[in-house]
Amino acid sequence: MQWFKHHNNFRNTPAMRYIASQEGAAGIAAVYRLYEVFTERFGVDNDFSGSITLQPPTTLAWLGTELFLPEESDNPYSSGLEDRSSDDVLKFLGYCEYAGIITIERHEGEVWRLDEKGVSSATGTKQVWTTLTIPGFAALADVYSARKKAGRALETTQ
Repeated sequence: MQWFKHHNNFRNTPAMRYIASQEGAAGIAAVYRLYEVFTERFGVDNDFSGSITLQPPTTLAWLGTELFLPEESDNPYSSGLEDRSSDDVLKFLGYCEYAGIITIERHEGEVWRLDEKGVSSATGTKQVWTTLTIPGFAALADVYSARKKAGRALETTQ
């Protein structure tokens, strides 16, 4: 995991006040978890792009389980992860986009498959991919992380 600067007054920003008005305490916690997810992804990818494309294995369902804690359930066999639907997660992300916490970009691409010989070919099917970006996220890198990547530009694509 890379280390990033902490927003000492983030909870008092208009963006977070908006999230609180729409989603309550669970929404505030989910935004902080969203930042953690991005930070963890930088540790894996080391690309400092500030973006995550929702495609397997980082799907919308995966993101929902990362952002929202399971609700209490009377069912002892419930993981609680099924509590938030994909529509709920999209709605939350829409609130975040409206508040300026993230940008959402959708782009269409061709689906490719490998045949039994290992040859890749287009299936003729189109897929819409969603990319989430936290604007200016790379600028939040702490001094140590920024020095560690001295040869690389820390920038957020927008």
